[in-house]
Amino acid sequence: MKRFCIFCFVACVFACVVFTGCDKEDDDFVVKASVTNGSAYNSKVDIVKAVVYPGENSLTESAYKSGGFTIELPKTLADTYLGQFDEDYLQELNEFGIEVSDATAKSAAVYFEGYKSGSYFGDFILAKYEENETETPNTYTMSYMAADASYIYVDKNLSMKGSFNEKLSKEDILDLFDEEDIEMFDNFNFEIIVSHDNSLKKGWNILYEIMEQVLIVSFTSSGANANFKLTVTNTTKNPGGMKWYSDDEFYEMVYGDGDSKSYSPYSKALKKFSLQPKNRFFSPPSRQTFFQK
Repeated sequence: MKRFCIFCFVACVFACVVFTGCDKEDDDFVVKASVTNGSAYNSKVDIVKAVVYPGENSLTESAYKSGGFTIELPKTLADTYLGQFDEDYLQELNEFGIEVSDATAKSAAVYFEGYKSGSYFGDFILAKYEENETETPNTYTMSYMAADASYIYVDKNLSMKGSFNEKLSKEDILDLFDEEDIEMFDNFNFEIIVSHDNSLKKGWNILYEIMEQVLIVSFTSSGANANFKLTVTNTTKNPGGMKWYSDDEFYEMVYGDGDSKSYSPYSKALKKFSLQPKNRFFSPPSRQTFFQK
């Protein structure tokens, strides 16, 4: 179970970085955002600030108008804006077999915050969500994919590559679910895959975190078997189909309410079979990164 806890920590921390971004079609340092349902925010937001973390400093800002915004980021960031790798995080990556090419690299992440007359409204994020549910006489499948992007600055070339795969034991599964919730299945398998494939160039980069969850229930003459697979991919390769959203609107689309801002298996699939995990697998994104000042 220790390794699963380590996975949760790493996935959460990296998710904190991979939060928002810009379209690769744009100029290298210009973010052009046409927000989904953006006209609804014309009266609610007048300024969008590019806020850098760590430090929570505003780099620059732009007017929000006509359902979107355009922000030009500085081509270089002063060292005072940057943070170094957290040593504990490096150790966690090493336990996963994920190699960091240069641990002396410094970095910062930019978030796009909306304001109205000086009051914070919310963030705008570049993200994607897909959900699919199929059912046959012998099989039920529920899957969803959520992706978000981040705009990251590094002071030197850097790669983070490697992968981790683990099938949880019955003991570990029972740490996540109540026994009565899974005893309806003859077998309940839970697999976790974490993959990093990031090649960052000195300057600004776009990172994508893609989180996929698949639950397959196979029915037999004697009962049912459940297979749950959780895949987290961190990459610089654009998965396509990314759109700009108000963060609240995106989370409501994914979870059905504005309170469940975390990637977790509280999907229709689990609810269908009355599965309620004891704990959420992921925490809401925060303004921490895998770098520290």
